[in-house]
Amino acid sequence: RLFANMCPIYEWVGEKRVSLSKFFLWLCDEFGDNVEVLYAFDANLNTFSWTGLGGMSSYYAAEIPYFEPLLNHPKLTVREWAKAEIQSIQKDVEREINSEGYERMTMG
Repeated sequence: RLFANMCPIYEWVGEKRVSLSKFFLWLCDEFGDNVEVLYAFDANLNTFSWTGLGGMSSYYAAEIPYFEPLLNHPKLTVREWAKAEIQSIQKDVEREINSEGYERMTMG
């Protein structure tokens, strides 16, 4: 569980996410039946800071395609976790779009 909480989720090339990390995928393959590992991934995914231009909605929306392949993972628990993660990200996108719209309306 500790590794899942700290592992790199994505492979990066410079400043660009290019895929899920090999270590993350290995943890899914080896320990994906353990819900504690999957919960640790959630904590890991939701620990970051944002300094980019524009709103968070585009950041969140860009995460979805990385998790879609996990919907076909051999382990049912990983598939269910990926589905829930994608739904959670979609809610984050909707919330941020609403927030960004409100900010544009009130702050110009």
